[in-house]
Amino acid sequence: MRPLECSGGIRVRAEVQFAGSQRVMVCFRQGGWVVPSLPNRQKLSWMRKVQQSTPAWLDITVLDEQLRICRGNAGTTFALLKRNDLNLNTFFGV
Repeated sequence: MRPLECSGGIRVRAEVQFAGSQRVMVCFRQGGWVVPSLPNRQKLSWMRKVQQSTPAWLDITVLDEQLRICRGNAGTTFALLKRNDLNLNTFFGV
Protein backbone atom coordinates (compact mmCIF):
# COMPACT_ATOMS: atom_id res chain seq x y z
CA MET A 1 0.00 0.00 0.00
CA ARG A 2 1.28 3.46 -0.84
CA PRO A 3 1.68 5.90 2.10
CA LEU A 4 -1.29 8.16 1.27
CA GLU A 5 -3.49 5.41 -0.14
CA CYS A 6 -4.91 4.62 3.29
CA SER A 7 -6.34 8.15 3.65
CA GLY A 8 -8.45 8.05 0.48
CA GLY A 9 -8.48 10.38 -2.47
CA ILE A 10 -10.45 12.58 -4.81
CA ARG A 11 -12.54 11.17 -7.64
CA VAL A 12 -13.82 13.25 -10.55
CA ARG A 13 -16.15 12.28 -13.39
CA ALA A 14 -15.76 14.44 -16.47
CA GLU A 15 -16.36 14.55 -20.21
CA VAL A 16 -13.27 15.27 -22.29
CA GLN A 17 -13.23 16.53 -25.88
CA PHE A 18 -10.23 17.20 -28.09
CA ALA A 19 -9.94 20.87 -29.09
CA GLY A 20 -6.77 20.61 -31.15
CA SER A 21 -3.62 18.55 -31.13
CA GLN A 22 -2.50 19.75 -27.68
CA ARG A 23 -5.67 20.97 -25.95
CA VAL A 24 -8.59 19.13 -24.38
CA MET A 25 -11.81 20.66 -23.06
CA VAL A 26 -13.04 19.24 -19.75
CA CYS A 27 -16.63 19.38 -18.45
CA PHE A 28 -16.74 18.16 -14.86
CA ARG A 29 -19.91 16.25 -13.93
CA GLN A 30 -19.26 14.90 -10.41
CA GLY A 31 -16.54 15.18 -7.82
CA GLY A 32 -15.89 14.09 -4.28
CA TRP A 33 -13.98 11.98 -1.77
CA VAL A 34 -13.35 8.24 -1.86
CA VAL A 35 -11.99 6.42 1.16
CA PRO A 36 -10.57 2.90 1.41
CA SER A 37 -12.89 -0.03 1.90
CA LEU A 38 -13.40 -1.39 5.38
CA PRO A 39 -13.10 -5.17 5.77
CA ASN A 40 -16.19 -6.86 4.26
CA ARG A 41 -17.68 -3.46 3.32
CA GLN A 42 -18.06 -1.55 0.09
CA LYS A 43 -15.85 1.44 -0.73
CA LEU A 44 -17.18 4.68 0.78
CA SER A 45 -17.53 7.72 -1.45
CA TRP A 46 -19.13 11.15 -1.23
CA MET A 47 -19.83 12.39 -4.74
CA ARG A 48 -21.69 15.59 -5.66
CA LYS A 49 -22.89 17.00 -8.94
CA VAL A 50 -20.64 19.77 -10.26
CA GLN A 51 -22.23 22.99 -11.53
CA GLN A 52 -19.80 24.22 -14.19
CA SER A 53 -20.85 27.15 -16.39
CA THR A 54 -18.04 26.87 -18.96
CA PRO A 55 -15.66 24.02 -19.84
CA ALA A 56 -12.19 23.99 -18.37
CA TRP A 57 -9.23 23.15 -20.60
CA LEU A 58 -5.81 21.56 -20.41
CA ASP A 59 -2.89 22.30 -22.72
CA ILE A 60 -0.80 19.13 -22.92
CA THR A 61 2.94 18.78 -23.47
CA VAL A 62 3.98 15.22 -24.27
CA LEU A 63 7.37 14.35 -22.82
CA ASP A 64 7.28 10.63 -23.57
CA GLU A 65 4.85 7.68 -23.62
CA GLN A 66 4.63 7.70 -19.80
CA LEU A 67 4.65 11.39 -18.81
CA ARG A 68 2.56 14.42 -19.79
CA ILE A 69 2.81 17.94 -18.35
CA CYS A 70 -0.45 19.91 -18.52
CA ARG A 71 -1.37 23.54 -17.85
CA GLY A 72 -4.98 24.28 -16.98
CA ASN A 73 -7.09 27.35 -17.69
CA ALA A 74 -6.84 28.44 -14.03
CA GLY A 75 -3.02 28.45 -14.19
CA THR A 76 -2.66 25.05 -12.55
CA THR A 77 0.05 22.63 -13.63
CA PHE A 78 -0.36 18.85 -13.65
CA ALA A 79 2.13 16.05 -14.18
CA LEU A 80 0.24 13.02 -15.51
CA LEU A 81 1.93 9.64 -15.27
CA LYS A 82 0.53 6.72 -17.25
CA ARG A 83 -0.04 3.68 -15.03
CA ASN A 84 -0.48 0.24 -16.51
CA ASP A 85 -1.05 -1.43 -13.13
CA LEU A 86 -4.59 -0.06 -12.59
CA ASN A 87 -7.77 -1.92 -13.48
CA LEU A 88 -10.20 0.81 -14.63
CA ASN A 89 -13.27 -1.02 -13.31
CA THR A 90 -11.70 -1.24 -9.85
CA PHE A 91 -10.36 2.33 -9.98
CA PHE A 92 -13.72 3.86 -10.95
CA GLY A 93 -15.75 1.51 -8.78
CA VAL A 94 -17.93 0.17 -11.62
